[in-house]
Amino acid sequence: MSGKSRFNRPRHLRVHWDDEPEHELHGAEIRMKRLSVEDLQEMSTMDIPEDDEKVDGAQLKSIVDRLANGLVSWNLVDGEDDRPATRDELASDATLCMALLDRWMSVAGGVSDPLARRSTSGSPSQAVSALMDLPSESP
Repeated sequence: MSGKSRFNRPRHLRVHWDDEPEHELHGAEIRMKRLSVEDLQEMSTMDIPEDDEKVDGAQLKSIVDRLANGLVSWNLVDGEDDRPATRDELASDATLCMALLDRWMSVAGGVSDPLARRSTSGSPSQAVSALMDLPSESP
């Protein structure tokens, strides 16, 4: 082996809601395939309905198919029984589908967990203040 360091990049993404203790899927861990750039672009242009919008059948089928193709495994249970990580199981839970689609796209797109931010007590940050203090080019 040469002197190069090697990095083992996992093939699958870990989708979770650990950062949202009040979310109904807090504790769920779902393994999804990585998305290609093309898939991510296509998914980001999908017309994803808001919570109060009606979803048509073709739109919902497209979302479920996309999720099912990317699904690897999950830790979901129903009582004492494991819920199989299948297309049919996904299709039976619209809330899970929409939450998973949103989170998968975030994780696949490289959006990391939010960084801790220091309070500015309502004042603009130093970077924003510096931009506001730049002189105008107009006479």
